[in-house]
Amino acid sequence: MLGFVGQRSSSIFLYRGFCHPLRSFPGPFLARISKFWTCQIHIGGEYHREVRKLHEEYGDILRVGPNELDINDVEAIKLLYGISSKCIKGPWYDGPASAGDTRSIQSTRDHVTHRWRRGIWAQSNSVAAINEFQPLLLEHIDEFVKMMSVSKEIDIGQSFTFLSFDIMGDLAFGESFDMLKTGKSHRFMTILHRFMKMLSILSAVPWITSLIDLLPAGGDIKEFENIARDCINRRRAKGSSRKDIFYYLLGEDKETGSRLNELELVMDSRTAIVGGSDTTSIALGYVTYDNDTFQLLTPFSCLFYYLILHQDKYKKLQAEVLQHPESPDNSWLGSLPYLNAVIQEGLRLMPPVPQGLQRVVPPGGMQIAGKWIPGKTLVSVSPFTVQRDPRNFAQPDTFIPERWLGEGPEPCNKDAWIPFSIGNYGCIGKQLALSELRHITSAVVRNYDLHFAPGFNVEGFEMSVKNDFTMTPPSVQVVLSPRS
Repeated sequence: MLGFVGQRSSSIFLYRGFCHPLRSFPGPFLARISKFWTCQIHIGGEYHREVRKLHEEYGDILRVGPNELDINDVEAIKLLYGISSKCIKGPWYDGPASAGDTRSIQSTRDHVTHRWRRGIWAQSNSVAAINEFQPLLLEHIDEFVKMMSVSKEIDIGQSFTFLSFDIMGDLAFGESFDMLKTGKSHRFMTILHRFMKMLSILSAVPWITSLIDLLPAGGDIKEFENIARDCINRRRAKGSSRKDIFYYLLGEDKETGSRLNELELVMDSRTAIVGGSDTTSIALGYVTYDNDTFQLLTPFSCLFYYLILHQDKYKKLQAEVLQHPESPDNSWLGSLPYLNAVIQEGLRLMPPVPQGLQRVVPPGGMQIAGKWIPGKTLVSVSPFTVQRDPRNFAQPDTFIPERWLGEGPEPCNKDAWIPFSIGNYGCIGKQLALSELRHITSAVVRNYDLHFAPGFNVEGFEMSVKNDFTMTPPSVQVVLSPRS
């Protein structure tokens, strides 16, 4: 038996290392042999930085697994993710499926099924629906601004996380998680964050998901299902008096009359909360999933890190916002050029999902980045790498919102900006995410001046941001004062 295992292992080693169709593509030798190399890097939360570094060493096409390539090429974006792409989602999306064989919209690989699911979701993310959500959104933001007034120092990462989860709880289930009021994490958020960490590791070895019930995460998934079902049942009991996300998800598809079943609703509740809360708060923190939805935690935390670091840009944004008096819906926010440029730049530097989204090359193979890629190869383009490539953006590691207004250094290749992905599987919640980013960012800068708290490690912040499938920033302690 041991002899057979040894012989089998030797054969796999020789084939993957020296005889595989991808043998000519460069990359770490261990990546040729096993995806456990990738798994180890994911455990440390460094995959996005490691891939970028390896591209700088090996070139635009990097072998990151026995049958997987990461490609740093703008033209590859449309080939892999565009509307006309012939590539399908990769096997990573097959697990974990926490409700039997039922998938969330994010993990659905079949084009026909995904198109139907997306059609139902699209109703809740239309311009009309987002406008209907505005009063609820502004109510939470007003409460958040008032709560900030009683504090002199806060962790903006935690504050934005609580705010975003409260908003998405209300938008999805018709009830806030009340984390801002209680100052405590809801169990729902705790489980989701652990789940996202597990997802980042399992993205390297998805076959392990077949053993998910034997892992500690299996209990978390079951608990999540129970919480989600309770939230859905309470929302269903409230009827259709208020239009929120589940008002549309509980309804019928306009073309087919079909509805989501119970398990599909449970799975999509995770999509709604993760997509709308975690991503926004990260984004606000800095510029502040396959991108069927958009995770918001990274943008907020990182957005404001960069704004506070560059006080001249904070003041410039503040001046633009103050030129416009507040209105019941603040609909003018979408037309503010510098506000939108700040958000774009924050999402460029810290995309909420930094690693590439896995696709499969068609059986006949295809030409990508000047190379012929064999059929059935797993491929991806990493947003963190392509958005920080100096060939696409001058001074790529520097926060320069002006580049989006034609006032910054060249080049500024807008085709390389993919924090929401593109195409049929692109972020369906993009406009809702941008609306939330604009409203919260403008409300904070209108009312407060922010500075880093004494002792905050400014220089070490970026390197402390980890990749747990979505970006996970460290605490950002700031001193706030009412605007002078």
